[in-house]
Order: sequence, then C-alpha cells, then structure tokens
Amino acid sequence: MKELKKEHLKIKRGLPQFNNEKAIILVLGKEEGFIFRAKNRNINVVGKFEEKALKYSDRKKDFDIKAGSKTLRVGSPSYSIKSDQRHKFVKKSVINLIAITKREKPDLIYLLLPAYLSKMVRDRLPAEIRRKLVFTVMGNYIRKHPFVILEKIIN
Repeated sequence: MKELKKEHLKIKRGLPQFNNEKAIILVLGKEEGFIFRAKNRNINVVGKFEEKALKYSDRKKDFDIKAGSKTLRVGSPSYSIKSDQRHKFVKKSVINLIAITKREKPDLIYLLLPAYLSKMVRDRLPAEIRRKLVFTVMGNYIRKHPFVILEKIIN
C-alpha cells in the first residue's frame, strides 16, 4: 500500500456527515483501489493500492491442454491471465481493507466496486467486516471525487 498525504476534506452539507461514527469506504476499479475514512464531517484517503495487469507477448495465440488423446481445455491464455489477475487484485484489496479496519476500528463499512468483483470480494471478507458492511454500490467510481462517492451512498 502506498504512503499517502494526510489531507482532510470537509464534507459539504447534504451528504452523510458521519458525526460520532467512523466509516471506511472501499472503492475498487479494474486494477486499483482507494480506501477512504469518513469521520466527524471529514473524509480522507487512508489507503491506495494497485495490481497492474501483466502483459504477455502470446496473448492472441490459442492453446489447448491435452491429456493423452483427449483435449481437456481450449482457449486463450489471456482469459486465464485476466482471471488470475482479478483474483490477485481482490486478495490484495481484502488484505488492505482488513489492515485498515484493524487500525481504524470503523463503525460502518461501504463498498463501491464493479459488479463482476462484488461476489469475489464479499466471499473473502471476514465475518467481523461483513457485520459492519452497510451498503454495496455496483459501478466503477475509482476516478470520482469523494463527494460523488458519498452521494452514491445516500441514494
């Protein structure tokens, strides 16, 4: 996880203010994620991580796996690479969320992530985090301003 500047952004009126409660907001994209902490009318980034996609020169070539005279699997290596990459990213996301949750001890946890990652992330979350999970929003909000993210939480 990258080291971040401690910049607090004052939450504007009309958005959740998180008075007397602490919330962690996990925002995931395709290859990177941010973890925000919202508390007492302030929001700031407390974690940033990424898992860059690996590029292989034989991406376009099809392959088949054979066992004796039978073909077990036919396909493109990019599919399995993409799947492996996705699992690594989800694992890294959950590890970072667990670490920050232990440090920050939030009352509420929100997830904003693409639909295709939702089940994988939820299945890997420990029970104590799932109990604090309030809301999940499907979509890619990785490049959105924190106020847009907070608007999605209240809608």
